[in-house]
Amino acid sequence: MNKVFLFRGLCFAFTLLAVGCNREHPLPEADSSSALLYATKCSICHSPVQPKAHTYIGWKHVVSKMEKKAEAMGIGPLLSEEEKSVIITYLKKHSRLGF
Repeated sequence: MNKVFLFRGLCFAFTLLAVGCNREHPLPEADSSSALLYATKCSICHSPVQPKAHTYIGWKHVVSKMEKKAEAMGIGPLLSEEEKSVIITYLKKHSRLGF
């Protein structure tokens, strides 16, 4: 139980840090629920990356890779299927075009 509270507290702290440090290049639609979910989940380990950094196909691979890394680090399942769908849809909408 204590690990759950610690994990949630760390997620919140990292989200605040990520939002504060990302003022020069805010995420697209930064106040939307999908952008906030993306920032919260991805800032567990690092600052959220701008969606234009990858194509949609690239993001699908990156998200899968990050899920595996989180599990290997002992964080457990990083995303529910619903959260993954919301984040992938957000990244697809704002990703770089091309291959």
